Amino acid sequence: MEKLAEQIARWNDENKFEKCVDAIEAVPEAERGYELTLLLGRAYSNIAVLGPHCERPDGDADKVDCELLDKAIGIFESIRAEGEDKPFWNSRMAYALWMSDGREAEALKYAERWLELAPGDENAKKLIESIREFLADDGEDAPALETYGDADWNAVQDHIAKYFGDYDEVMHEVASEGIHLDVCVIPPREEHNYYTLVTLGMGAHKMNVPQELADQKLERVELLINLPADWKLTKEAMRDDKWMWPVHLLRWTARYPLRDRDTWLGWGHTIDSGDESKPFNEETKLCGAMLLSPGVFGEDSYVCKLADGGEVNFYQLIPLYKEEIDYKLEHGVDELLEKCSDEQLEVIDPKRLNIVTDADKIAHDDALME
Repeated sequence: MEKLAEQIARWNDENKFEKCVDAIEAVPEAERGYELTLLLGRAYSNIAVLGPHCERPDGDADKVDCELLDKAIGIFESIRAEGEDKPFWNSRMAYALWMSDGREAEALKYAERWLELAPGDENAKKLIESIREFLADDGEDAPALETYGDADWNAVQDHIAKYFGDYDEVMHEVASEGIHLDVCVIPPREEHNYYTLVTLGMGAHKMNVPQELADQKLERVELLINLPADWKLTKEAMRDDKWMWPVHLLRWTARYPLRDRDTWLGWGHTIDSGDESKPFNEETKLCGAMLLSPGVFGEDSYVCKLADGGEVNFYQLIPLYKEEIDYKLEHGVDELLEKCSDEQLEVIDPKRLNIVTDADKIAHDDALME
Protein backbone atom coordinates (compact mmCIF):
# COMPACT_ATOMS: atom_id res chain seq x y z
CA MET A 1 0.00 0.00 0.00
CA GLU A 2 2.92 2.32 0.72
CA LYS A 3 4.23 2.00 -2.85
CA LEU A 4 0.76 2.58 -4.24
CA ALA A 5 0.37 5.71 -2.13
CA GLU A 6 3.71 6.99 -3.47
CA GLN A 7 2.55 6.31 -7.05
CA ILE A 8 -0.74 8.11 -6.39
CA ALA A 9 1.21 11.11 -5.09
CA ARG A 10 3.28 11.20 -8.30
CA TRP A 11 0.18 10.99 -10.50
CA ASN A 12 -1.42 13.76 -8.51
CA ASP A 13 1.66 15.96 -9.02
CA GLU A 14 1.41 15.18 -12.74
CA ASN A 15 -2.30 16.13 -12.75
CA LYS A 16 -3.34 12.58 -13.66
CA PHE A 17 -6.31 12.61 -11.33
CA GLU A 18 -8.37 9.94 -13.11
CA LYS A 19 -5.44 7.53 -12.84
CA CYS A 20 -5.44 8.15 -9.10
CA VAL A 21 -9.13 7.30 -8.86
CA ASP A 22 -8.85 4.15 -10.98
CA ALA A 23 -5.89 2.82 -9.01
CA ILE A 24 -7.43 3.45 -5.59
CA GLU A 25 -10.87 2.09 -6.50
CA ALA A 26 -9.20 -1.10 -7.75
CA VAL A 27 -8.40 -1.75 -4.08
CA PRO A 28 -11.38 -3.19 -2.13
CA GLU A 29 -12.91 -0.51 0.06
CA ALA A 30 -12.30 -2.49 3.24
CA GLU A 31 -8.56 -2.64 2.45
CA ARG A 32 -7.93 0.99 1.53
CA GLY A 33 -7.35 2.36 4.98
CA TYR A 34 -7.16 6.00 5.96
CA GLU A 35 -4.42 7.24 3.62
CA LEU A 36 -5.78 5.79 0.36
CA THR A 37 -9.30 6.91 1.25
CA LEU A 38 -8.02 10.42 1.86
CA LEU A 39 -6.16 10.39 -1.47
CA LEU A 40 -9.31 9.16 -3.24
CA GLY A 41 -11.25 12.11 -1.85
CA ARG A 42 -8.49 14.47 -2.94
CA ALA A 43 -8.53 13.02 -6.47
CA TYR A 44 -12.29 13.43 -6.82
CA SER A 45 -12.04 16.95 -5.42
CA ASN A 46 -9.33 17.83 -7.94
CA ILE A 47 -11.35 16.45 -10.85
CA ALA A 48 -14.43 18.36 -9.69
CA VAL A 49 -12.57 21.68 -9.49
CA LEU A 50 -9.69 21.43 -11.97
CA GLY A 51 -10.92 18.83 -14.46
CA PRO A 52 -9.58 15.29 -15.05
CA HIS A 53 -6.25 16.57 -16.38
CA CYS A 54 -6.09 20.03 -14.79
CA GLU A 55 -7.46 21.63 -17.95
CA ARG A 56 -8.90 24.51 -15.88
CA PRO A 57 -6.06 25.24 -13.43
CA ASP A 58 -7.70 28.42 -12.19
CA GLY A 59 -10.62 26.41 -10.81
CA ASP A 60 -13.35 28.26 -12.69
CA ALA A 61 -16.25 28.27 -10.21
CA ASP A 62 -18.81 28.13 -13.05
CA LYS A 63 -17.41 24.80 -14.21
CA VAL A 64 -17.03 23.06 -10.85
CA ASP A 65 -18.73 19.66 -10.78
CA CYS A 66 -20.73 20.12 -7.57
CA GLU A 67 -22.00 16.54 -7.53
CA LEU A 68 -18.48 15.17 -7.69
CA LEU A 69 -17.36 17.65 -5.06
CA ASP A 70 -20.11 16.41 -2.73
CA LYS A 71 -18.84 12.88 -3.31
CA ALA A 72 -15.34 13.95 -2.29
CA ILE A 73 -16.67 15.59 0.88
CA GLY A 74 -18.55 12.38 1.68
CA ILE A 75 -15.33 10.41 1.34
CA PHE A 76 -13.56 12.78 3.72
CA GLU A 77 -16.47 12.46 6.14
CA SER A 78 -16.09 8.67 6.13
CA ILE A 79 -12.64 9.02 7.77
CA ARG A 80 -13.45 11.97 10.02
CA ALA A 81 -12.65 10.04 13.22
CA GLU A 82 -9.06 9.49 12.12
CA GLY A 83 -8.54 12.71 10.23
CA GLU A 84 -10.13 15.46 12.29
CA ASP A 85 -6.98 16.04 14.33
CA LYS A 86 -4.65 16.01 11.30
CA PRO A 87 -3.70 19.07 9.22
CA PHE A 88 -3.96 17.45 5.79
CA TRP A 89 -7.49 16.10 6.35
CA ASN A 90 -8.66 19.53 7.50
CA SER A 91 -6.97 21.15 4.52
CA ARG A 92 -8.80 18.88 2.06
CA MET A 93 -12.14 19.51 3.76
CA ALA A 94 -11.44 23.25 3.72
CA TYR A 95 -10.60 23.36 0.00
CA ALA A 96 -13.55 21.14 -0.98
CA LEU A 97 -16.03 23.23 1.01
CA TRP A 98 -14.46 26.48 -0.24
CA MET A 99 -15.26 25.46 -3.82
CA SER A 100 -18.79 24.29 -2.89
CA ASP A 101 -21.53 26.82 -3.48
CA GLY A 102 -22.63 28.53 -0.28
CA ARG A 103 -20.34 26.60 2.08
CA GLU A 104 -17.59 29.18 2.49
CA ALA A 105 -18.27 29.73 6.20
CA GLU A 106 -17.89 26.00 6.84
CA ALA A 107 -14.64 26.00 4.87
CA LEU A 108 -13.31 28.76 7.12
CA LYS A 109 -13.75 26.61 10.23
CA TYR A 110 -11.70 23.77 8.70
CA ALA A 111 -9.05 26.18 7.39
CA GLU A 112 -8.70 27.68 10.86
CA ARG A 113 -8.43 24.21 12.35
CA TRP A 114 -5.76 23.40 9.74
CA LEU A 115 -3.72 26.41 10.82
CA GLU A 116 -4.24 25.53 14.47
CA LEU A 117 -2.76 22.06 13.82
CA ALA A 118 0.00 23.36 11.57
CA PRO A 119 0.98 26.81 12.91
CA GLY A 120 2.75 28.92 10.32
CA ASP A 121 1.48 26.99 7.28
CA GLU A 122 1.40 29.65 4.55
CA ASN A 123 -1.19 27.83 2.44
CA ALA A 124 -3.56 27.69 5.40
CA LYS A 125 -3.04 31.41 6.02
CA LYS A 126 -3.72 32.25 2.37
CA LEU A 127 -6.89 30.19 2.29
CA ILE A 128 -8.18 31.76 5.51
CA GLU A 129 -7.47 35.22 4.10
CA SER A 130 -9.25 34.41 0.82
CA ILE A 131 -12.33 33.06 2.56
CA ARG A 132 -12.54 36.00 4.97
CA GLU A 133 -12.21 38.47 2.09
CA PHE A 134 -14.98 36.69 0.20
CA LEU A 135 -17.31 36.71 3.19
CA ALA A 136 -16.57 40.39 3.86
CA ASP A 137 -17.15 41.37 0.21
CA ASP A 138 -20.37 39.39 0.26
CA GLY A 139 -21.47 41.23 3.36
CA GLU A 140 -21.46 38.04 5.38
CA ASP A 141 -19.96 36.72 8.52
CA ALA A 142 -19.97 33.03 9.31
CA PRO A 143 -23.68 32.24 9.76
CA ALA A 144 -24.76 31.81 13.35
CA LEU A 145 -25.50 28.27 14.40
CA GLU A 146 -29.01 27.42 15.51
CA THR A 147 -28.60 26.42 19.15
CA TYR A 148 -30.78 25.74 22.16
CA GLY A 149 -31.04 28.42 24.81
CA ASP A 150 -29.54 27.48 28.17
CA ALA A 151 -32.88 26.45 29.69
CA ASP A 152 -33.83 24.28 26.69
CA TRP A 153 -30.33 22.77 26.51
CA ASN A 154 -30.56 21.74 30.15
CA ALA A 155 -34.07 20.36 29.68
CA VAL A 156 -33.01 18.17 26.74
CA GLN A 157 -29.87 16.98 28.56
CA ASP A 158 -31.92 16.07 31.62
CA HIS A 159 -34.49 14.26 29.46
CA ILE A 160 -31.79 12.14 27.81
CA ALA A 161 -30.24 11.18 31.14
CA LYS A 162 -33.60 10.45 32.78
CA TYR A 163 -35.16 8.27 30.10
CA PHE A 164 -32.29 6.85 28.07
CA GLY A 165 -29.41 6.70 30.56
CA ASP A 166 -26.53 8.59 32.11
CA TYR A 167 -23.55 9.37 29.92
CA ASP A 168 -20.04 10.71 30.42
CA GLU A 169 -18.87 10.49 26.81
CA VAL A 170 -19.99 12.91 24.11
CA MET A 171 -18.86 12.92 20.47
CA HIS A 172 -18.33 16.60 19.69
CA GLU A 173 -18.01 18.11 16.21
CA VAL A 174 -14.85 19.87 15.11
CA ALA A 175 -16.81 22.09 12.73
CA SER A 176 -20.56 22.50 12.52
CA GLU A 177 -22.99 23.33 9.74
CA GLY A 178 -26.28 24.96 10.64
CA ILE A 179 -26.49 23.32 14.05
CA HIS A 180 -23.88 22.12 16.53
CA LEU A 181 -24.59 18.41 16.85
CA ASP A 182 -23.26 16.37 19.74
CA VAL A 183 -23.80 12.62 20.05
CA CYS A 184 -24.25 11.38 23.63
CA VAL A 185 -22.88 7.88 24.19
CA ILE A 186 -24.85 5.96 26.81
CA PRO A 187 -23.05 2.71 27.72
CA PRO A 188 -24.76 -0.67 28.21
CA ARG A 189 -26.65 -0.81 31.50
CA GLU A 190 -28.55 -3.43 33.47
CA GLU A 191 -31.98 -2.67 32.03
CA HIS A 192 -30.70 -2.15 28.45
CA ASN A 193 -27.64 -4.23 27.62
CA TYR A 194 -26.57 -2.15 24.63
CA TYR A 195 -25.20 1.26 23.73
CA THR A 196 -27.65 4.07 23.04
CA LEU A 197 -26.41 7.02 20.98
CA VAL A 198 -28.56 10.16 21.18
CA THR A 199 -28.18 13.40 19.26
CA LEU A 200 -28.10 16.67 21.16
CA GLY A 201 -28.56 19.78 19.05
CA MET A 202 -30.77 18.73 16.12
CA GLY A 203 -33.85 20.07 17.90
CA ALA A 204 -32.45 23.60 17.98
CA HIS A 205 -33.67 23.83 14.38
CA LYS A 206 -37.43 24.12 13.89
CA MET A 207 -38.41 22.08 10.84
CA ASN A 208 -40.86 23.29 8.22
CA VAL A 209 -43.79 21.08 9.28
CA PRO A 210 -47.02 21.34 7.20
CA GLN A 211 -49.40 23.98 8.51
CA GLU A 212 -52.16 21.44 9.16
CA LEU A 213 -49.86 19.71 11.70
CA ALA A 214 -48.69 22.89 13.44
CA ASP A 215 -50.71 22.20 16.60
CA GLN A 216 -48.95 18.85 17.11
CA LYS A 217 -45.61 20.48 17.95
CA LEU A 218 -43.54 18.31 15.60
CA GLU A 219 -40.99 20.97 14.59
CA ARG A 220 -38.19 19.87 16.92
CA VAL A 221 -36.56 16.43 16.85
CA GLU A 222 -33.65 14.51 18.35
CA LEU A 223 -32.61 11.04 17.19
CA LEU A 224 -31.26 7.92 18.86
CA ILE A 225 -29.91 4.57 17.80
CA ASN A 226 -29.10 1.37 19.74
CA LEU A 227 -25.89 -0.58 19.16
CA PRO A 228 -24.88 -4.02 20.50
CA ALA A 229 -22.90 -4.14 23.74
CA ASP A 230 -19.85 -5.43 21.84
CA TRP A 231 -19.91 -2.57 19.29
CA LYS A 232 -16.52 -0.86 19.21
CA LEU A 233 -16.71 2.84 20.05
CA THR A 234 -13.11 3.58 20.99
CA LYS A 235 -11.43 6.47 19.19
CA GLU A 236 -9.22 3.98 17.33
CA ALA A 237 -12.22 1.86 16.24
CA MET A 238 -14.04 4.98 15.07
CA ARG A 239 -11.43 5.34 12.35
CA ASP A 240 -13.01 2.29 10.68
CA ASP A 241 -16.32 2.85 8.92
CA LYS A 242 -17.30 -0.67 9.98
CA TRP A 243 -17.97 0.82 13.42
CA MET A 244 -18.51 4.49 12.55
CA TRP A 245 -21.36 4.28 10.04
CA PRO A 246 -24.20 4.49 12.62
CA VAL A 247 -22.72 7.80 13.84
CA HIS A 248 -22.55 9.06 10.25
CA LEU A 249 -26.18 7.98 9.82
CA LEU A 250 -27.26 9.96 12.89
CA ARG A 251 -25.41 13.09 11.78
CA TRP A 252 -26.51 12.84 8.15
CA THR A 253 -30.15 12.35 9.12
CA ALA A 254 -30.04 15.14 11.71
CA ARG A 255 -29.05 17.63 9.00
CA TYR A 256 -31.50 16.35 6.41
CA PRO A 257 -34.08 19.08 7.21
CA LEU A 258 -31.31 21.69 6.99
CA ARG A 259 -30.23 20.57 3.54
CA ASP A 260 -33.81 20.73 2.29
CA ARG A 261 -35.71 23.42 4.18
CA ASP A 262 -38.99 22.28 2.63
CA THR A 263 -38.84 18.84 4.21
CA TRP A 264 -39.27 17.52 7.73
CA LEU A 265 -38.86 14.26 9.64
CA GLY A 266 -41.44 12.53 11.79
CA TRP A 267 -42.78 9.17 12.92
CA GLY A 268 -42.80 6.56 10.17
CA HIS A 269 -40.73 8.61 7.72
CA THR A 270 -38.03 6.76 5.80
CA ILE A 271 -34.81 7.96 4.25
CA ASP A 272 -32.28 6.17 2.05
CA SER A 273 -28.52 6.51 1.88
CA GLY A 274 -28.84 9.15 -0.81
CA ASP A 275 -26.55 7.22 -3.15
CA GLU A 276 -28.78 4.89 -5.17
CA SER A 277 -29.52 2.83 -2.04
CA LYS A 278 -25.85 2.08 -1.52
CA PRO A 279 -25.31 0.10 1.73
CA PHE A 280 -23.90 2.03 4.67
CA ASN A 281 -20.90 -0.27 4.80
CA GLU A 282 -19.43 -3.22 2.87
CA GLU A 283 -20.34 -5.59 5.70
CA THR A 284 -24.07 -4.89 5.58
CA LYS A 285 -26.83 -4.42 3.01
CA LEU A 286 -28.72 -1.98 5.22
CA CYS A 287 -29.08 1.21 3.19
CA GLY A 288 -31.79 3.39 4.69
CA ALA A 289 -33.66 4.06 7.91
CA MET A 290 -37.09 4.64 9.40
CA LEU A 291 -38.06 6.87 12.32
CA LEU A 292 -40.12 5.26 15.08
CA SER A 293 -40.93 6.14 18.66
CA PRO A 294 -38.36 4.67 21.11
CA GLY A 295 -40.93 2.27 22.56
CA VAL A 296 -38.51 0.23 24.66
CA PHE A 297 -37.80 3.33 26.79
CA GLY A 298 -41.48 4.02 27.55
CA GLU A 299 -43.95 6.61 26.30
CA ASP A 300 -42.63 9.34 28.61
CA SER A 301 -39.35 9.22 26.68
CA TYR A 302 -41.02 10.26 23.42
CA VAL A 303 -41.30 13.99 24.14
CA CYS A 304 -39.23 16.52 26.08
CA LYS A 305 -41.26 19.49 27.31
CA LEU A 306 -39.61 22.90 27.07
CA ALA A 307 -40.21 25.84 29.38
CA ASP A 308 -41.96 27.94 26.70
CA GLY A 309 -44.45 25.17 25.94
CA GLY A 310 -42.49 23.82 22.99
CA GLU A 311 -41.63 20.15 22.61
CA VAL A 312 -38.71 18.10 21.34
CA ASN A 313 -39.71 14.73 19.87
CA PHE A 314 -37.36 11.78 20.20
CA TYR A 315 -37.31 9.14 17.46
CA GLN A 316 -35.32 5.96 17.13
CA LEU A 317 -33.56 5.44 13.80
CA ILE A 318 -34.16 1.90 12.53
CA PRO A 319 -31.77 0.94 9.68
CA LEU A 320 -33.59 -0.87 6.85
CA TYR A 321 -32.90 -2.90 3.73
CA LYS A 322 -34.00 -1.54 0.35
CA GLU A 323 -36.78 -4.15 0.08
CA GLU A 324 -38.12 -3.05 3.47
CA ILE A 325 -38.16 0.60 2.45
CA ASP A 326 -39.97 -0.27 -0.78
CA TYR A 327 -42.50 -2.39 1.13
CA LYS A 328 -43.16 0.39 3.62
CA LEU A 329 -43.68 2.94 0.83
CA GLU A 330 -46.19 0.62 -0.86
CA HIS A 331 -48.02 -0.83 2.15
CA GLY A 332 -47.36 1.57 5.03
CA VAL A 333 -45.50 1.41 8.32
CA ASP A 334 -48.01 -0.70 10.22
CA GLU A 335 -48.00 -3.53 7.69
CA LEU A 336 -44.21 -3.60 7.67
CA LEU A 337 -44.04 -3.77 11.46
CA GLU A 338 -46.60 -6.57 11.57
CA LYS A 339 -44.12 -8.77 9.72
CA CYS A 340 -41.56 -8.76 12.54
CA SER A 341 -41.16 -8.55 16.29
CA ASP A 342 -40.04 -5.41 18.13
CA GLU A 343 -36.88 -7.19 19.29
CA GLN A 344 -35.65 -7.57 15.70
CA LEU A 345 -35.43 -3.80 15.31
CA GLU A 346 -34.53 -2.71 18.84
CA VAL A 347 -30.76 -2.99 18.40
CA ILE A 348 -28.80 -2.67 15.17
CA ASP A 349 -27.67 -5.96 13.68
CA PRO A 350 -25.84 -5.33 10.38
CA LYS A 351 -26.63 -8.88 9.23
CA ARG A 352 -30.17 -9.35 10.59
CA LEU A 353 -32.81 -11.15 8.54
CA ASN A 354 -34.61 -9.07 5.94
CA ILE A 355 -38.25 -8.60 7.01
CA VAL A 356 -39.43 -8.87 3.39
CA THR A 357 -37.14 -11.33 1.62
CA ASP A 358 -36.62 -13.56 4.68
CA ALA A 359 -40.25 -13.53 5.79
CA ASP A 360 -40.53 -17.35 5.71
CA LYS A 361 -37.49 -17.80 7.95
CA ILE A 362 -38.80 -15.23 10.42
CA ALA A 363 -42.27 -16.83 10.51
CA HIS A 364 -40.77 -20.23 11.31
CA ASP A 365 -38.46 -18.95 14.06
CA ASP A 366 -40.50 -18.93 17.27
CA ALA A 367 -37.76 -17.01 19.09
CA LEU A 368 -38.11 -14.14 16.62
CA MET A 369 -41.89 -14.04 16.60
CA GLU A 370 -42.62 -14.36 20.33
